[in-house]
Formats: sequence, structure tokens, C-alpha cells
Amino acid sequence: MSLVDPNIFITSGILRSFAVETRPSSVLNPRYPAPVNTYNPTVHAVVDGIFAALGQVVPERSRADGCGSRSIILGGRGTNTGSSYVQYEIVGGGAGARSTRDGASGTTVNQSNAKIAPVEIIESEFPTRVLAFELIRDSGGAGKFRGGLGIRRKYLNLTDARFSIRSTKHVIPAEGYADGLPGRTGDIRINPDEEGWKRLPSRYADYPLKAGDVFELETPGGGGYGDPLTRDPASVLADVREGYVSVEAAGRDYGVVLVAGANGPSLDQEATQRLRAARSKAGAA
Repeated sequence: MSLVDPNIFITSGILRSFAVETRPSSVLNPRYPAPVNTYNPTVHAVVDGIFAALGQVVPERSRADGCGSRSIILGGRGTNTGSSYVQYEIVGGGAGARSTRDGASGTTVNQSNAKIAPVEIIESEFPTRVLAFELIRDSGGAGKFRGGLGIRRKYLNLTDARFSIRSTKHVIPAEGYADGLPGRTGDIRINPDEEGWKRLPSRYADYPLKAGDVFELETPGGGGYGDPLTRDPASVLADVREGYVSVEAAGRDYGVVLVAGANGPSLDQEATQRLRAARSKAGAA
């Protein structure tokens, strides 16, 4: 409802004003004995579909596609007590950009309100060490407003365990809106720094991890909103200085020319104008 009118209060009367119809025996309305599992990514797909539909009515209030949802599950026996444990994390990524601002980076999974688990809690409660936790440069879709960045979490497993992942958008990225570019897809790799590393699909159950194994999760970035060539060059420069966008992507995706200097990159305004004009002319041809 906030897409239609952000000032509307959510009441029981508002909820009675519309109905959700689903086809029986479909993915959204299964019938016994159809097996069901991993409903949260499906909920995200439905929400994204609603945004896409209503965005055709009020495009100025719509947003680009976001990162979807994912969870990782490890189970085994702890190294100290020998007691069984289940490490369950829900991990977000980049939100889609809107018509007025960039997408948020490293978000929560918004349909569950579950926050990303702090490193200190993970390491104190489970036989796991977090080796890296960072935003992924260039993962947000380019646009007049940039999509939010996905995150990278890299874990060292300290005991034998079983690993499962339930994720989305590892193949099909978060779509951009109004000429915005898609975000980067997600990925999950086992022992990524070794020669015999293995990539898992976005849905996988009971992968056997050994003590000393490393797994790395990269979550998708959000889609961009609007033509990247219309983004304020100063915003692109700020993104590069913050590490959100690379110098290469600034030129490739945004048509912004940066020059190296003793105090970091700076904007070449005239070269940027020429490059963008040439790109716009080529696109119109």
C-alpha cells in the first residue's frame, strides 16, 4: 500500500479492500502431498512481482529489484562440549535503488526482519571463524541511482559439519528499473582459495564439510534505477573513494572519467562530458 500512497495507515479495513488469488496446486498454493520447503525466497519473488506490477501505475514510487533472501545452515557437534548444534543464519544483500536515492547495502532480509548475525555472536556460539565480512565492490547495479551492494562472508569451519544453503539470484540477477542495470549475482564456493574449489548451486542440502574447510558466500547486489549516464559524476567519484565502485566501472558503466592523483582519484569534468555525449549519441543511433 505504501507504493500507492505512503500516507495510508494499515488497518483491517485496508486489508479487506483487496484479495490475493492463487491457482490451486501451484507453487503458491500447493496441495498435499506436494512437498514444501524454503518459503522465504518465494515470498520475496511474490513481493518483487507486486512491486513490478504496481510500478507500472506509479513508476515514480517504484524501485529496482532487490537481492531476494537466503539462509545458510550448519549442523554438527561442537569442538568444546561435543554437544550438537545448528548454526542458522539469514543473510541479506543489496536493495534495489529507488527514484530518489541509492539502494541500501548489506540489508536485512526484509520479509523476515532478521538481521545479519554479528561476527562476535557467531564465533562465540559456534565452531566457526569468520575470515571476511565486507561489501562487494561493483555489485550494485549502475543507474542514476545505484543499487545497494551485496556482501561477502567467508567462514572457516572448525569441526565436521553438514552445510545447506537456500538462496536466490545466483543465475538471474536483480533487475534494474527505467534503464538501470542489473545487480551482480550471488555465489557460494567451498575452499575458494584452493585449486580444487567447488561451486554449489543456490539450493543445496547436506554438503559434508570437514574441519578446516572454508566456505564463502557472496550475496547479490540490487538493481539500479535510471540511466547510469545521468548519475551525478560527483556521486560516482564519492562511490569510488568509498570503495563501492571501481575506477573501471566508473568509466564503463557511468561514463565518468577519473584521473589518479596523490590524494586519490579526481574528476575530469570535460572528458566526462565528451564521453557521455559520445555514448548518448551512439545509443541513439
